[in-house]
Amino acid sequence: MTESTLHASDDILFGLDAGKLRAVRESRLAATLDRIFSSHAHYRARFAELDIRRADIRTLEDLRQLPITS
Repeated sequence: MTESTLHASDDILFGLDAGKLRAVRESRLAATLDRIFSSHAHYRARFAELDIRRADIRTLEDLRQLPITS
């Protein structure tokens, strides 16, 4: 099993050091953003309005660029 295939309920996450946990979180973020930008026209259009490209969001800190949704 690779880090990118782990699920939140996997106990192994609790044993990861901060760097590895961050890598897992950023891998999951990347996968989620890839799905959003490729499959969700609404969010693609909204991000385009805000001049946010997929390449602009690479790290957890980059999430600050995204608009709040509810």
